[in-house]
Amino acid sequence: MRITVAIVLSLTFPALARAQDEVVSPSLEWKTVETKHFVVHYPATAEPWTLDMASRLDGAYVAVSALVGNALTERVTVIVEDPNNAANGFALPFLNAPLVFFWPTPADPYGGLGGAVGWGELLSVHEFAHIAHLTRPSRNPNDARLARWSTELGPVAVNAPRWAIEGYATYVEGKITGAGRPHSAARAAVLREWALAGALPTYDQLDGDPRYLGGNMAYLVGSAYLEWLVARPGQNDSSLPHLWRRMSARRERSFSDAFAGVFGAPPNELYGRFSAEITARAVALEHALTLDSSQLGAGAPRTVQRLMWNTGGPALSPNDSLLALTRSSPIQAPVVEIWPSHARRDTLAAQRRAKMAKLDPLDVPGVAWQPAPLPVEKARYPQGGASFAAPRWMPDGTHLLLTRNTGPGNGQTRRELFLWAPLAGSVRRVTHAGGILGADAMPDGESAIADRCVDGICSLVRVDLATGGLTPVIAGAPRVVYQRPRVSPDGRTIAASRHASDGWRVVLIDIKSGAVRVAGPDDGADRYDGAWRADGRHLVVVSEAGGVPNLEEIDAATGATRALTRVASAVRAPEPRADDGGVYFLRLHARGLDLDRVAADSVPPLPPVSALAISPAFAPVALDPPVRADTFPVTALSPRPYGLGPRNWRVLPAGVYAAEGSSVGLMASTMDPVGKLTMMAQGLLGTPGSWQGGALGAAWRGWPVELRSELFYSENAPSRQWGFAAPASLDATMAGGVVAARLARDLVTTEHAVTLGLSIASFRGDSAASSTRSLGYLEYRGLFVQSVHTTRTSAELAVKGAAGSTAGAHWTRGLAALTLTARNERGGLEVSGSYGRLDNAAAQFEQFSLGGTAPPFFETALYAPRIEMPALPAGVGVGKQVATFAAALPFMGLRPYYWSGSTTAHLDYWERVVGLESEYSTDGIWFARLPGLRVLGGVGYAYSGSWRYKTRFYFAATFRP
Repeated sequence: MRITVAIVLSLTFPALARAQDEVVSPSLEWKTVETKHFVVHYPATAEPWTLDMASRLDGAYVAVSALVGNALTERVTVIVEDPNNAANGFALPFLNAPLVFFWPTPADPYGGLGGAVGWGELLSVHEFAHIAHLTRPSRNPNDARLARWSTELGPVAVNAPRWAIEGYATYVEGKITGAGRPHSAARAAVLREWALAGALPTYDQLDGDPRYLGGNMAYLVGSAYLEWLVARPGQNDSSLPHLWRRMSARRERSFSDAFAGVFGAPPNELYGRFSAEITARAVALEHALTLDSSQLGAGAPRTVQRLMWNTGGPALSPNDSLLALTRSSPIQAPVVEIWPSHARRDTLAAQRRAKMAKLDPLDVPGVAWQPAPLPVEKARYPQGGASFAAPRWMPDGTHLLLTRNTGPGNGQTRRELFLWAPLAGSVRRVTHAGGILGADAMPDGESAIADRCVDGICSLVRVDLATGGLTPVIAGAPRVVYQRPRVSPDGRTIAASRHASDGWRVVLIDIKSGAVRVAGPDDGADRYDGAWRADGRHLVVVSEAGGVPNLEEIDAATGATRALTRVASAVRAPEPRADDGGVYFLRLHARGLDLDRVAADSVPPLPPVSALAISPAFAPVALDPPVRADTFPVTALSPRPYGLGPRNWRVLPAGVYAAEGSSVGLMASTMDPVGKLTMMAQGLLGTPGSWQGGALGAAWRGWPVELRSELFYSENAPSRQWGFAAPASLDATMAGGVVAARLARDLVTTEHAVTLGLSIASFRGDSAASSTRSLGYLEYRGLFVQSVHTTRTSAELAVKGAAGSTAGAHWTRGLAALTLTARNERGGLEVSGSYGRLDNAAAQFEQFSLGGTAPPFFETALYAPRIEMPALPAGVGVGKQVATFAAALPFMGLRPYYWSGSTTAHLDYWERVVGLESEYSTDGIWFARLPGLRVLGGVGYAYSGSWRYKTRFYFAATFRP
């Protein structure tokens, strides 16, 4: 019996809890392609990107295996899916069935995942590096046996800290490809800026901390620390494989012991020395890079707004009077805000100072160490829990183009284009095509040029703003990415950021002819984020020509360049003013991104950045230039239909412990990696009052309508449960089957699901006479999400109706429930209520019953009258009608709750419980070989009703196909 680590992972990381619905859509048309070392499953729409990536996978396997020092005996499963227009991937290093997941949407220029290597190649190397690194088996026989039959993880995966896991994959990424984060100006800028601010993470913070970019330090600082270790005297490229070999040795060692045996000291001690050295190098490099302020004069950048956390690129209104940008924080979803320009801010600040001086003449004005906050004139808060982003002004100066995540209905999310009228407060959806990451309006205001990324292909399209229709402008390819288009003032030329074999370049595209040319010199430096000046001749871009991302002006006609800034950190997102030639931009700090401005017309000629900025002597706070690595050999591939997919098996324990009794058993399931077909057998044995029996079930998700079927046998006798004898009319032994069809649509801000089911079973109740129970049921569930400023509110409606015949008694039954939830950064409040009614009192088994747990091994709709409350025995209240009320304060995965329920004729006698519980559920994480799972644990105290003054702990682990 194997206890999968997927359960541990999903309970530990909430993001994985909903991963299946968000990551894999079984109803898509899936295909499969195999190489010598990999089996790749992908949607047919992603075939161009997938085949380009997969054709080089075996080459990546050979190179990574040689560097890591571990060659796998198992084939690696790869799943390609584009769930939410984001660049990402992850690995599950199971010893028996390693798997990696690729999200094909390419990364933007700012994360350092560029260079001359394609996104698919970088992703392949990084994620397979995890597999090669973490599937190294233990050479201790007992540990190896335990790992294969329990956690399914090797000793490195279990014992290495996160910084070593992510840092090493990033280290391999740079070594193998000659590009990626280790060779990026982005990583050097973060290390340099954090060192100069005294904000480098401590060793204990390396795995992650809540500060800005704290979660990225495992990749950035972790990889730099490993490079520093290998470069020390007496060390070489074999040192890290030696560390992993010591961790997986016959003799058990902790990570610290294994590390000290290779590098001569514990990891936290050497990290202290590493931090000191890179801080010294950062200070020295800052002196080499930064000009004296007297040399810059009026051309020195000026902070317009000191900000925290993430900030989106600024957008200026046509008359330069308003700024729009996206702001976020660790506890607040992104909000699009409109501010007055700095000139208006200065006037407002002067007025505030004069007012305060008049009110308190003896006050001492503070040093102006930061600009006064700009007032927020208008804000576009999230809609239905989904945030807007990428604001760009329309030519009329009263509307803005925005993007926001929407849902096509199959669990994926796609960004779409919207038009916002701030004064009217209205937002209109423009496109329904999916994948619009951003757009810039044409001068006529009737159309816009957008970058559309779908299934790994990023192209430029023209959007009709009235109809939402798309017209191709220039097509992307698996290794040619177009992003961030900006339209010239005359509407004839598009400036866009293009990533290809020459890295990031700003290209100019003639809208009429489609001709493409590179703007600026051919000096090998990455340039991106081109923004037009008002003259339509010059562009302001982010240039890495000196090893540090700075602003540069390019003459579009001649290619001549002029430096506009010389910062020691990094800049991004330039936005030129029309009136005075100044440029707004974002500047990197250890606390986030500030909004700065440079008065570009007064910037003197700046000499080129010193060659020290790319000197190995200053690594890793200086740019380590990308090196052109050998291209992986290309393998010819032959795709085939996915069919039912490969079968994976899983055996897991199941059980229930509650006030009614306890049951234990096993679940065995078989499923394919994308979840088209899941089959399951399970059985439970327990105390008389609890659940006993078994079921065979299957679920088919290969169509938009999900089909389920089950054969089951169940014994349940609440009259014989612990400490409370429920009415014998609730006792039943049933054997039969159920079929159901479910149509679900997830539209991000709303979700809808309709289920229709039929069941027939032999039935033996308290009379011991055999009869028949047949029923049909219809259920609707709807979730409606709204946002009020920073508070996310939702209403969930569930309506269930059933009709049938039990032991000759015909009946109909209805039950409706409404749950209202509000959440913000301080916590949440959940309030729910339900009411149900049965029309025939003679059908005693079909009456509503309070207490107990839901059926753990077959379709819960067959026991819809059982109102679950595990802290109470089953049947503490039985009647033709039911009403419940509950309130909870969900926080950090825990739910302190109050619950009450009544089944009396006049609803005048209530069972009441207060308690604390935690619940995790998923419809299935099939690529991790985990079927539908629900884990519930808690404790409840009944302070009134038939079970008053009793406390019960409860736990349930149940599975569904």
